[in-house]
Amino acid sequence: PMTVEAVAYPGARFAGWEGHPDWPARVTLRPEGEVHLVARFEPDPEYDPQQLSPVPYPLRYGDYVLDRFDTRTPPGTYPPGMQFLQCQIPDPTLEIEMDSLWTGPYDLDSRSRFVGLDELGIGFINTRHTQGTPNAGYVGEVRLSLDTTGVTNITVQWTGGTVLPNQRPYAIRLQYRIGDQEPFQDVIGPDGLPVEYQSSVAAGDEKVFGPVALPPETANQPLVQLRWRYYFRPPGFDGPRAFLRLDDILIHGERLPTPIQIRSLALQNRLFSVQLEANPASEIQIETSTDLQHWKPIQTLKTDRHGLAQWVYPIETERARFFRFRYGDESNGI
Repeated sequence: PMTVEAVAYPGARFAGWEGHPDWPARVTLRPEGEVHLVARFEPDPEYDPQQLSPVPYPLRYGDYVLDRFDTRTPPGTYPPGMQFLQCQIPDPTLEIEMDSLWTGPYDLDSRSRFVGLDELGIGFINTRHTQGTPNAGYVGEVRLSLDTTGVTNITVQWTGGTVLPNQRPYAIRLQYRIGDQEPFQDVIGPDGLPVEYQSSVAAGDEKVFGPVALPPETANQPLVQLRWRYYFRPPGFDGPRAFLRLDDILIHGERLPTPIQIRSLALQNRLFSVQLEANPASEIQIETSTDLQHWKPIQTLKTDRHGLAQWVYPIETERARFFRFRYGDESNGI
């Protein structure tokens, strides 16, 4: 027997197997020869990214940038789209998963902690002890949720640094996953190795990584998560742990051109009304012509966060008039 399951990414739902409409998403087969299965998916109308924690940052609106993290940031709050995580295991290695949120302040100067370093970014350091507060743990993970809908060719640039080297080596590794259920995977650099910063023997050392390309499957997804894992690199030495920092995160993507579509149109009382759907937060150039050969720009619309725009044009002549809509920097349009 062979069991096959169709699993949808966040924002989609299973819509059936081609040629087998009554089969469930999980089926057990006893094949006697070649079997060809195609799973169909459709948008999930109940999916609401605003209910996720953290709410994913919509990359289609512009680059994600984090170039400082203030010491005075209130406890239990994080940069947009981010969360800081901890666990209850001392000196967590890369295999240990974080299991709870860091909710403490960012101006602590002893014990295991996340630290706001202002223009130097986010600091990580573990010690022998956790903070003396309920549910405090050992740091370390900075997790970022992204909405990459309408975006492709995503790259990540960031800086890792050593605040204090100390004796016990740590590293910060960049990983990714699609959705929030699958295991994280390493982001691989141009050298074929995982992208990570390893603690230096010199205080003040830093290294800029990237821009590093994320795998193609991270494009055009309702939810992609990145994480920077601060972890112990055994075998290590006894003594204090390396105090590392994460800074200057820049995530960039190229916008996918969504075909411009007319959702509705009407002509009433000599007013021509059109509702358009296109890329969210994009500009649409409107042009007009009377002979389909010579076109004249008349207006520029900007779509809202849902990709919608309304346009109304007064008709002042009985002559035939043509309109076309296209992106200002794209050739496709209608």
